[in-house]
Parts: sequence; C-alpha cells; structure tokens
Amino acid sequence: MKVFFDENFSRFLVYALNELEKPYGKIEVFATIDFMAGATDEEVIRHVADNNGVLFTRDTDFHKQKLLRAIINSKKVGLVYFGIRNTNNWMQVRYVIYNWHLLREQIIKKKKSFAYRIVRDGKGKAALEKIVLK
Repeated sequence: MKVFFDENFSRFLVYALNELEKPYGKIEVFATIDFMAGATDEEVIRHVADNNGVLFTRDTDFHKQKLLRAIINSKKVGLVYFGIRNTNNWMQVRYVIYNWHLLREQIIKKKKSFAYRIVRDGKGKAALEKIVLK
C-alpha cells in the first residue's frame, strides 16, 4: 500500500516512517513535495487514487470540496486529515506517531474509501475521528 504525505508535512517525518515500514514490506511512504511540488489538490488526489493510496494532508479543502470528495469516494482512496492547528514539526511527529498503529491497520486492510481526522482529545492528546464523506 502506498501512503502519501502532502507538502504540508515535514519530509523527514515521511522518510522516517518509510524507513520504519521497510522491514514489514506492506506500506511505502512518500512525500508529495519530492515529485509533485506545486501540484493542485485535484492533481494530488488523482495521483493518490491512481495508486490506490492513502493521503495525509493538513489542507481542509480535501474533505470539503465536492469534486475531491467524489474522486475519493469513487476510487478507494484513504484520507487522513491533520486537523490540529498551530503545531510545529515536533507536534506533527508526535500526533502522527501516536496514531500510526491505528492508522496502519486501516491502511493495510483498506478495501474502500475512508477518511479520518487527527484531533486533540479533551486531555490534549491526539485522537482519531472518522469523517463521513458525502
């Protein structure tokens, strides 16, 4: 399974996740900034869809725009929206890693479209919230 992080994430987080996943051989992790810098949201989501992949993004447009939702639903794309504002790279790392084991299960068994939002729970910790794409 291919997982793509958009250009709003540190490529070093992406490289580290890819290295950690290599021994298991089930997930490849890519930074879109390495090969799609400046691409539109539609171009990114089509690339992810063409690869039957999962997209991590901080861009709210991905789950709000009708066209993008339609592509996601029709192509078996996974979407993980990082919904925590005002975070630095270390906070991104912390929240993504904290949820990686849960997300990893969804990524590996993915047979249909799914969407999650990483949010803060009432205690300031990261939590996963399912998003319904209509």
